[in-house]
Amino acid sequence: MVVPQFFANLRPAVKHGLLAGTVILLVKLVFVISGNWSLRFAPYYPLLSFLPIYAAMFIAGKTERTMFESSFKYWSALKSALLTIFIVVFIGSFSEYIIYNLNPNIKEFSMNLMRNQMIESFKYMGSFYSVKEKDEMIRNINPATLIHAISQMFGYFFSNAMIALILALFTRYKAPKNDWLNQDS
Repeated sequence: MVVPQFFANLRPAVKHGLLAGTVILLVKLVFVISGNWSLRFAPYYPLLSFLPIYAAMFIAGKTERTMFESSFKYWSALKSALLTIFIVVFIGSFSEYIIYNLNPNIKEFSMNLMRNQMIESFKYMGSFYSVKEKDEMIRNINPATLIHAISQMFGYFFSNAMIALILALFTRYKAPKNDWLNQDS
């Protein structure tokens, strides 16, 4: 088969990014098909959606470490994790963009939910924004725009990048502590 051969030749960060992105895409499609799109805005959804990303980063990092061995230092591990994140976030953000543009009911439902969440968050902000600014922000919510998809993608990328900084410490190559004993003089 052509697809498995193509898939086998991909860099592990790309391969696992595509797999995790597909998992997130499928979860979103299940939400759409089952009529449970509101779960997309549940407080636990971000944590559960990040789990496939973290697993993909970790597995890709470990796989690349075995491939590249001693040349797989911290920066290589970090680049691998960031590439995985970028692919997953790209698939996830643009799948939502497509869903919003294909289904106006989901778009309207999401806009109302986002407006209610924004109104609720304004209660805790005090007088940070004027009433006019708040009204304009609420009125301008539209998840079906390309700008929203791109800004969402940047937000998800940078929030996951913070974890990648830590995860790269665990996936990088570390020389054995007593490696100097095994070296020939």
